[in-house]
Amino acid sequence: MATPAVRQSGSAWTVLPVQKLAAHAVPMEIRLGYARVSTRTQEIQSQGDALEASPVHRLFQEQISTRACASARR
Repeated sequence: MATPAVRQSGSAWTVLPVQKLAAHAVPMEIRLGYARVSTRTQEIQSQGDALEASPVHRLFQEQISTRACASARR
């Protein structure tokens, strides 16, 4: 992005003019779903089903043990 001419070093602070958009802005919304379990005995399917029933665009699932992460940091 180019620096506006009024923003040069040593120049006094001035408010920049507001730029008008050529077209109306279209609001975009992206919903992400995240399901996680931390043990092998826990099931992730019910979390995934609930998230898929909601309006999510992308679903991430992971099964990770916090115990394994803690031992890896030592």
